[in-house]
Amino acid sequence: TSENLQRLSRVSGHCEGDFAFVQNGSQLPAGKLRLVARLPRQESLMLVGKKADSYSALSSLQGLKVGVGPEKGGTANLARDLIAIPEISKLGLKLEYHSIAEQLALAEAGKLDLAAFVMDEDADFIESAIRDRGLELVGLPHADVVARRLSYVHHGRIGAGQFDAVRILPLVDKRVLRVETLVLASEC
Repeated sequence: TSENLQRLSRVSGHCEGDFAFVQNGSQLPAGKLRLVARLPRQESLMLVGKKADSYSALSSLQGLKVGVGPEKGGTANLARDLIAIPEISKLGLKLEYHSIAEQLALAEAGKLDLAAFVMDEDADFIESAIRDRGLELVGLPHADVVARRLSYVHHGRIGAGQFDAVRILPLVDKRVLRVETLVLASEC
């Protein structure tokens, strides 16, 4: 996310009209950027881990170690905004920055309690993590309440069986947070 914005900002001074995909809620640099569109599907915050089904409330996340992707990425930005919410900050979540592939491997090995990814819920990557690698998805039963605390965050549902309709993965509906993807352009 930050890299996309930096590239677009550099381009702005040269009037090259390139576009950037950016998660809503990202800090926009000073300059003249223009919102061109919002992608029609929101991306979901997926919190996956070996024991994710056992986390049934925000309070059950107390003290967990969570991989949030690269430090300047959109998932990390969202994670930092979430843990800045006063009641969530009291949970003492420990954020770690890793590449997407690294954090998936660390979660699979149990070295991270959870790995966070913001992506389309139908992405092969997340389906494989749950269907083929045995990871589970955290459901946030009160996602609607959390979403109200950040103006750019929404909530939604991932249905039971969405990742595997035969084995029913996930086993129950999961409430998740969602974020829009914006298409920005330089003023040119």
